Amino acid sequence: MLRLMGLPALGRCPRATVRRSAGRIELRFRGPDCDEGHDIDLGLLGEGQDPEAAELRLLADLEARGYAVERLAPDDAG
Repeated sequence: MLRLMGLPALGRCPRATVRRSAGRIELRFRGPDCDEGHDIDLGLLGEGQDPEAAELRLLADLEARGYAVERLAPDDAG
């Protein structure tokens, strides 16, 4: 499970994209005056955890917080 902390203000960065990449989940928040990126190390999920399930939970959590979310195709080359 991931605990979301330190997210940018919804009013400043209302859009979020999420993408799985090699060893991490990439978050990007955007708005008129905002472009912030955060990477989450998949090692923080613990052994045996499903990265895709974590990505989907993250999308749902961000949407529940009011962000306009978009899931990007995984970066398998990453």
